[in-house]
Amino acid sequence: MSCKVTLDQLKFEMRGYAETFSKKKVDDNKPLKTYLSGGNGTANPQCIFKAFIKYILERGGCVLRPWPGTWPDQSISTLAPWLLFKSS
Repeated sequence: MSCKVTLDQLKFEMRGYAETFSKKKVDDNKPLKTYLSGGNGTANPQCIFKAFIKYILERGGCVLRPWPGTWPDQSISTLAPWLLFKSS
């Protein structure tokens, strides 16, 4: 099964989840850590965001690969294509 998630769809999902956690409009060019802060342990916004996005990719038939260790420092504009094109 090939990856059926488009770049625009992935960015839309990432933006939506980040906005849910931050309760403010997300700029695709700002680091994700700007919007995904707080919490501790495994139930923090960054871990939950990552799990949601992995689910979107998996549900879309994409191959999951390890995320870059510095992904919270990356923007949606940078991370989305990396995940999508590294997954296909």
